[in-house]
Amino acid sequence: MDRKDTYTSVFLKAAGQPHDAEYVKKFRAVWWLSTRGKDVGGLRMTDQCLEFVETKSEIKTSISLKSNRCAMLSN
Repeated sequence: MDRKDTYTSVFLKAAGQPHDAEYVKKFRAVWWLSTRGKDVGGLRMTDQCLEFVETKSEIKTSISLKSNRCAMLSN
């Protein structure tokens, strides 16, 4: 399981949703973008994922906008 899978599972679990491999795979496809090459890697949360975390899960977030990028910081 990589970081995107781990975060996806945590977000689903925090919202009381199923978080098995099938659900993680389904949500990972729409929640994460990769704007870097494979040798560098990286995480970029989509707006849809951020909205889910803020409205459905019990995870508190604050947003920092920098150069048209969103970064989620856990409180």
